[in-house]
Amino acid sequence: MHCDLLAEDWKTDEAEALLEKQGLTTRRATSSDFEPVMAFLEQNFKPWQFEVAASFRKNPIAVHLGLRNGQLLGFAAYDGTHTGLPWFGPMGTDPTERKLGIGAVLLRRCLRDQKDHGHTFSVIPWVGPYTFYAQHASAEISRIFWRFQKTISLLS
Repeated sequence: MHCDLLAEDWKTDEAEALLEKQGLTTRRATSSDFEPVMAFLEQNFKPWQFEVAASFRKNPIAVHLGLRNGQLLGFAAYDGTHTGLPWFGPMGTDPTERKLGIGAVLLRRCLRDQKDHGHTFSVIPWVGPYTFYAQHASAEISRIFWRFQKTISLLS
């Protein structure tokens, strides 16, 4: 999907105030968050550990977190494995904590960072919930990746 970063300012103040009323906070990750985030990913989103680890090596760290009382509920990362390209993701929220607005705020915080870094657009690749990105980032489908599988049998 393609997101026009110039289309808005990506502010999250009002949405973050609503989250705070539910006891939820969002913030940029710090280096001390690395191990807890990797443990969260191990439990919920293991295939994304490599990409998120790469986002932790950026300066500033290109990972934002959603928390309740210090407990990690979700994350969003960007620009981890595609240096120089404005790629968003991965992101994920604990399945039991979805629909609270955490993901939307984390997405917008990352998009604001990308805009602040001088990017005019962001690529959101390998999208599952495309309606989420269309609703919260006005993202549009720009390319489709088709996965094919072929079973090959060996001749004897």
